[in-house]
Amino acid sequence: MTLALAIAITVSYIIILAGIPAYGHPEDSEERGPVDSSDATAKLLSLGYLSHARESHDRGVGVTVYDRVSAYDGLNLFTNLWTSEVLLMDMNGSVRHTWTLDGRYWHHAVEDNMSLVGLAYRVVDGDVEGSIVRMDKGSNIIWKSPGTYHHGVWVTDDGRVYSIDGSKTMPGERRNITVGGRGYMIVDNHIVELSPSGEVVDSVSVFDLVEDLVNNETMAEYGDYLPFEAVEVLHTNYVEEVREDLGYANEGDVLFCVRNLDLIGIADMDEEKLVWHWGPGVLEHPHSPSILDGGNILVFDNGVRRGYSRVLELDPRTGEVVWEYEGSPPESFYSESRGWAQRLPNNNTLITESDMSRVFEVTREGRIVWEYWNTHADDENRTAIICSMQRIG
Repeated sequence: MTLALAIAITVSYIIILAGIPAYGHPEDSEERGPVDSSDATAKLLSLGYLSHARESHDRGVGVTVYDRVSAYDGLNLFTNLWTSEVLLMDMNGSVRHTWTLDGRYWHHAVEDNMSLVGLAYRVVDGDVEGSIVRMDKGSNIIWKSPGTYHHGVWVTDDGRVYSIDGSKTMPGERRNITVGGRGYMIVDNHIVELSPSGEVVDSVSVFDLVEDLVNNETMAEYGDYLPFEAVEVLHTNYVEEVREDLGYANEGDVLFCVRNLDLIGIADMDEEKLVWHWGPGVLEHPHSPSILDGGNILVFDNGVRRGYSRVLELDPRTGEVVWEYEGSPPESFYSESRGWAQRLPNNNTLITESDMSRVFEVTREGRIVWEYWNTHADDENRTAIICSMQRIG
């Protein structure tokens, strides 16, 4: 497995940067004035994600469990939410490489040559602007592409990039729809494909894919129609290209996750149609599905209604859950608003319990063989959030 594949399989979130030009192919945009950091933080936090862990713990704990025989050896790629660095950390908790830009990061994907691709936000004139950024190992920007991108980037083996366009905070597409005879204004999302040089080459509406699955009960849960407010019925938070024909999906299709519909699905990008979906009635605000070797799907199930999280491995051909991890007791493992899971080459699973800023690796039997509690602080000296940690081996 290549480095790009190993990381891209688990990518679904964002690098945050303040001070990136809004549009950045080879030509730069006009100079903007400095952004007040407190205003930028407030705007970025309005995306709905806290910058600090749900419960405080003493920083400096770091690695608390390390079974050198059973854990999968490698380097750990992560960022501390709303900070300016992406870190590559060894299994003992020591940082081995850092990417830095003048701004604030969220999520990212690293390639074989140690270049980094991610989503970048900055606040300009009171508005949040986004870009996809590709930078080299030395943190030099190669290109930037503008858009209301959020939540995820997936990099293919040939350098193409998939992401999600359209968010509640940034000025993405608002559209009027009718559900059950009633009118609503919603925030639509789009699955977007970019060329290796950053040009948009395809875009498919997520609402058009899942429209038949939306009902009035769902609309009511996320807000009634208001003339100047849009209902966030989707909240798409992950995209990943299907790399081979699987029976239930074909090479070139795209796996995606719609949090507010409790849904993971696969889209035929050429036909612009939903070819497979699963989750409503089982999942609760899921994150980071990924296709495993053999075609099963791994997904982080947040459990916002049951009050505890779990990680599931699904056989999408039968709908059977073939493996599951939950805490003991179940409530000891819970991340309400985000989370991450990565299947490792030794068949262990690396899990990011984001809201606790804890990352741990478990065996198929559920035994914890590596555990890390974040040692880094946010701007207010609280334990910083890790949205996702990805193991490079």
